[in-house]
Amino acid sequence: MFIKGILIQVILFLINRLYIYCNDEFLKDNRFTMKSLRILLTVVLVLTSCISALSTPSPTDTVYRISCGSTEPYTDGNGLVWIADRGFSESKTAIRESTLTIHNTKSPEVYRTERYNMERYMLPVEPGTYTIHLHFAETFDSNYQAGSRSFGASVNGQTLIKEFDPYSAAGGFALPVIIEYAGCTAQNQIDIEFTGNGMICGIEVFKVVDEIPEMVHQITPVAAPDQYLIGNRQETAPEAQTLKVLFIGNSMTFYWAIPESLEAMLETGTSELKIEPHRSLHGGKWLEFHYNNTDAVNLIKNGGFDFVVLQEGSGHPLKDPELFFEYAEKFDSVIRKSGARSLLYPSPIHQENTDAERREVMQRFVELSEKIDAQIIPVCETLRLCYAERPNTIWHNSDGVHMGMHGGYAVACTFYTALTDCAPFPPPAILAQQVEIDPDLAVFIQEKALEAVKAYDNIRR
Repeated sequence: MFIKGILIQVILFLINRLYIYCNDEFLKDNRFTMKSLRILLTVVLVLTSCISALSTPSPTDTVYRISCGSTEPYTDGNGLVWIADRGFSESKTAIRESTLTIHNTKSPEVYRTERYNMERYMLPVEPGTYTIHLHFAETFDSNYQAGSRSFGASVNGQTLIKEFDPYSAAGGFALPVIIEYAGCTAQNQIDIEFTGNGMICGIEVFKVVDEIPEMVHQITPVAAPDQYLIGNRQETAPEAQTLKVLFIGNSMTFYWAIPESLEAMLETGTSELKIEPHRSLHGGKWLEFHYNNTDAVNLIKNGGFDFVVLQEGSGHPLKDPELFFEYAEKFDSVIRKSGARSLLYPSPIHQENTDAERREVMQRFVELSEKIDAQIIPVCETLRLCYAERPNTIWHNSDGVHMGMHGGYAVACTFYTALTDCAPFPPPAILAQQVEIDPDLAVFIQEKALEAVKAYDNIRR
C-alpha cells in the first residue's frame, strides 16, 4: 500500500507538470504544437497503463501450484513448476495417455491427470487474502458429450461451482476450464470441498498484497459448438444403408464411446453404411444380469433393431463358459424373434491376461458363433495381435482393465472392418470425432483389425 501511494503521488506530479507545460506552449502562439500533442498523448497512455496496473491487483506470491493426481513435479511450457499432488482426502486418481491432445494450454500434463471421488483438499496457508485457480478438463474415456458429469465445489464456504460439467463449461473434450476465486480470505487453511462425484486437474493458490473484491468467475473461453470436432461428417446418400444397432454390454463398450466412435468413423468416411447406435450398458455387468435385471430384453422386442451386439463380461467366457453360452443363446432367441441378428463382441479382457487366454476367449466365441450362427466382431483377436507385435504400446488405460485411447481405437476399427466388408478407413483416425490417433500407429491398428476380421471371416449381413 505504501508503494502504491508513492506511485500515485508521482503520477499526480507528472500531471501537474504536463498542465504547466501545455499552458506555456499555448500562451506562446495561442495554439498547441504537434510536439505538444504527441507528448500529451504519450503521457496519457503511460498514465493510463500505470493506473490500470495499480487498480487491478495480480497474484504476487505463488503458494501452491498443484498437479492433481500426479506423483511427480512437472515443468510446463511457460517454465512454471507444478508440484506433485498433496492435501487431498481419500480418493482416486486417473492418468491419461501422453499422446492425448489437450487444447489451448502450455500445461497439457496437468490436464492429463485428475483426482476424483474425493471430499476435499486442505491446504495450510498464512492468514491473508488469496486468489485461487481451480483447473478442470473432461478427459474421461466415456464422457464424449455435454451432461456427463455434475458436481459442485466450494472454497472456505464460498460456493464456486454447482451442477458443474467440465465438458459444457469448456465447450468440448480435452479443453481446459479455469475457475478463479479472487479475494478469498483465509486464516490458516484453504479448504476446497466437493459435492457429487467431484474431480479436479490442478490447483493454484496465490497470495495477494492488496485488498481485492471477492469475485468468482471462469477465466477460460467456451469453445464454439463443433469447434474441436475432427473430420467432416458426410451427407448420407439416399441409397445409404442405415442400421439400427443396440449395444448390450458394460464399460468395455462405453469406454471411449465405442458405439458413437463407430458411428463417427462411418459418417466421416466413404462407406455407404451408417448406423444409428442405441445403448443398454451397465458397468461391471454380464449377460445373465442384463437378461434378468435390465430393460435389454424389452428394448430388443420393441426397438426394431437390425443388429444387437452382445458383449459378455470380460472374464466370464473363461470362468463360466456354460453360463455364458446359456444367456447368449437366450438373448439370441429374443433377437431372432424380433427380426434382428446377433453380433458377438469378445472383449479384449484385461491387461494382465495372457496371449493364451485371449486365444481361449476367441475359441469360446467361435463355439458360440457356430452354435447360434452369429457373426463375430473379433475385438479380442485384434488386441491380441496388437499386444503380440507392439507390447510396449499402451493399449489399456492406467487401471489395467479398460481400453486406453489406442485400445479403444482398435475396438472401433474392428467393428468398422467387420461391418463394412473391410472398407478403407477414413482419415483422420478418430475416437468419437474428438480424439485423434497418431497416423502411423493408426495404420498399424487398422492392419491388425483387418487381419483379425479376415481370420474370423464369417461376415453375414
